[in-house]
Amino acid sequence: MDALSGSGSRNTFIFPDRSTALAPGNYIVVSADSTLATQFPCLASSPLPKILNANKDLSLNNSGDDVILLDLTDTRIDSVRYSASSNNPALKTSTSGKSLERINPSLSSNDKRNWSTSVSSAGATPAERNSIYTVVLPSTGSLRLSPNPFSPDNDGFEDNLAITYSLPSTTSMIRVRCFDVQGRLVRTLANNEAAASSGTLLWDGFDDNHQRVRIGMYIICSKHSMLMEARCKQ
Repeated sequence: MDALSGSGSRNTFIFPDRSTALAPGNYIVVSADSTLATQFPCLASSPLPKILNANKDLSLNNSGDDVILLDLTDTRIDSVRYSASSNNPALKTSTSGKSLERINPSLSSNDKRNWSTSVSSAGATPAERNSIYTVVLPSTGSLRLSPNPFSPDNDGFEDNLAITYSLPSTTSMIRVRCFDVQGRLVRTLANNEAAASSGTLLWDGFDDNHQRVRIGMYIICSKHSMLMEARCKQ
């Protein structure tokens, strides 16, 4: 693998010269830090990925780098141009510690629009599907509530309301709030949080003051002007 910096200098990293067979659908994780498995325990438990510890100097310049994957005959297999500008511009907080993820592996590696910032709380998703993975985007946004009605009485049955959303964009900033029928804000579930094109939020039936809400109808409102009614019962 080559890392070609914006200045034109070239660094070549040769993986350990041992045979590594990959079956269809399998993959490897290349890391310059041997502690990656402790940072992401899923790497140790997953039967799929193999971890290759490359040179500790394997890193990318913030000013930009080209990463080129070559075979033994120096034939290019794939390449990608890294740029910090590929991060989600809607994120106002630092993207330090967050990986850039490919939105769809079937699309071009060098399509800048095919990359964005991971929305995983861990900052990356090695050995798992990319947090912003998208196959086909919906033409419009939608919300689904289940179960509806729900009963947050701590009996272990239908205690939480699952709010599932689909958005017509690969990455978004979401805000989801719950109002009573008088239009009073009861609970804020997400406030300008980075999100993928789809996901699920849970409401436990408590308000922002950690008090259980009363029985009745509630309005679930999203930043994308989507409204749905949820009913809280005994």
